[in-house]
Parts: sequence; structure tokens; C-alpha cells
Amino acid sequence: MLGCGTIPGTYLLPELIGGFRAQHPSIKTTLRISSSRIISEKVLKGELDFEVVGAKWNESGLSWTQVFRNELVLAVHPGHPWANGKPVPLIKVMQEPFILREAESGTRKVFQHSYRKRSERK
Repeated sequence: MLGCGTIPGTYLLPELIGGFRAQHPSIKTTLRISSSRIISEKVLKGELDFEVVGAKWNESGLSWTQVFRNELVLAVHPGHPWANGKPVPLIKVMQEPFILREAESGTRKVFQHSYRKRSERK
């Protein structure tokens, strides 16, 4: 049984599983989608065989292998001052109200890690 974080489970795995099922119709596939952290916990408990998530967590007992690479991008309304396509400093982003994923999300973890990393450089 496979577990996925929300983003890979929604956008990446359905097509891959569909292709796999077309080649191996006798193999049953089950996909569970939840936040990355919850999926990682389920793998540790033995409730899932493996996972595809958006970020590494610190749980010991799991081995991590990168299989996909993606990029986080900032999306704004076309009338927003940042809509000109020029790079926006992360500190400016953090000063604006914005929507952020739930605490257990791999996407949120990556975003927070990037922010902390850039903050430490200063």
C-alpha cells in the first residue's frame, strides 16, 4: 500500500499508477493521500509500505530517496505589484499576508526551511 502527500498524491502519482495498472492489471494498488507528516508516521507504524511525500521528516527508521524534484513559486493576482515577474526577496513575502499549507505539509516544511536558511545568512 502506497501513501502520498497531498501534492504528489494529487498531481504525480495518479498518472504513474494508471500506467503501472495498464501494464500489470492483476496487481492491486491502493493509494492513501494525506499530509506528508501523517503519511510518514503511517509508514513507521507499518500501516503503509512506502510513501511519496514533499519533504524529509526527522523520524529515525525511514530511508529517504529523491525521486522527483519540483519548484515552489509565488502566485499573485495580476494587479499585484509583484506580478511583473521580477524576483521578490523572501523577507518581503514574509511581511505580506498569504495562504500557507497545514503544519504537517511537506510544502510548508520546505518553505519554512528556506525562510530560516535565508534568515540565518543575515
